[in-house]
Amino acid sequence: MEKGYRDLRYVIGSTGMSCHGHPITDFADELRTFRSNGWAHFGFFQSQGFVPTGFIPNCYRMDHHGIIMIKQLL
Repeated sequence: MEKGYRDLRYVIGSTGMSCHGHPITDFADELRTFRSNGWAHFGFFQSQGFVPTGFIPNCYRMDHHGIIMIKQLL
């Protein structure tokens, strides 16, 4: 924060998540219904205050998406 940063951003893979393995056609609906299927990595980020805010579709390969996680520092 002393360097002027207001948030931290991180991208995690979609393996073990509700959006994995199919095309994302409606980003808002996908984010609204988004859930983890027991993936511990996602739970760790949530416990640190990160929230899912968006997707990078097919960033790893077809239907393997990136999930944008953001934590506000203020």
